[in-house]
Amino acid sequence: MLYTLIGGVAHHALHLTDAFWLTAAARWEESDPLERSRILLLSEKGDAPAMITRLRRFGALPRSVAAREAATLLVQRWHPQLLVISPWSSAMGAWCKDLCSRAEGMNLPILAIGPGENESMAMMALDGGADAYLTQPVSDTLLLAQISALLKRNNHWEQVVAGQMEILQVNPRTHRVWVRGQEIRLSRRLFRLLHYLALHPDQTFSARHIASLLS
Repeated sequence: MLYTLIGGVAHHALHLTDAFWLTAAARWEESDPLERSRILLLSEKGDAPAMITRLRRFGALPRSVAAREAATLLVQRWHPQLLVISPWSSAMGAWCKDLCSRAEGMNLPILAIGPGENESMAMMALDGGADAYLTQPVSDTLLLAQISALLKRNNHWEQVVAGQMEILQVNPRTHRVWVRGQEIRLSRRLFRLLHYLALHPDQTFSARHIASLLS
């Protein structure tokens, strides 16, 4: 199955326009990762206004919600590039795990901000699906650095729709794949590999590189 998919991607990728991908890559690499990035802030304790002001000052396009249900809907419809949970609480763990298990939340980086009296809160956040944890109060310098790192790690190619519907299309936002108009279902790892290969036609990769994509 894997070799069939890879072979199909290699064949159909020849029909993609190399210039389009080179232009897109250049545009993304030259830009500030925070510039106009969609950042969703979940704040159940009314801390949103101050954080929203800080994010806008960084050049981002933030939106805030006070309820987990509203955050889930925005992840599905608005497709944020980063989720910030502030403040983090132990009640967030189950919801965060559920969000990360869904197609729309699988590749969404999550930054948790919470109290730093002990390590247990940070461990709960990281175990619950957060990619990073910052303790309050957090300086603008550290907040900016951490957000930038998460946005860069969430590579821009993961947000780009690959291919053409009549031949092959891989849509990372909906986690759906079509081959000659017929939808196929893949595991998260196979989807990620197929998507990456479709965006990099006529290239070969080492076993270590492929392993890093599947990790």
